[in-house]
Amino acid sequence: MFILIVEIKTKSTKRQEFITAITENAKNSNQEPECLRFEVIQHNDDPDRFTLFEVYEQESSLEAHRNTDHFKKYAESSADFLEESPVRINGSFIYTPITS
Repeated sequence: MFILIVEIKTKSTKRQEFITAITENAKNSNQEPECLRFEVIQHNDDPDRFTLFEVYEQESSLEAHRNTDHFKKYAESSADFLEESPVRINGSFIYTPITS
């Protein structure tokens, strides 16, 4: 499995628009055959900070995700929502109860 964690800081004035856009993207992403999990977490101590937790069957599954219409729509609209550039972390599980 391939994991992508994305740390995002939104503009306060764009937070709700971001939530709407990322929720639509996440719901559609979870329907992709090689996306095992796409979760959106809002930080309790900073409501403008979010973490995306994405799990794919393999690294190439992320490329398939990035070629979907829903991701392209999100990517196009989200640039205006961000306070700073996202931080991306790639990884692999050492342990997980998630099964494919």
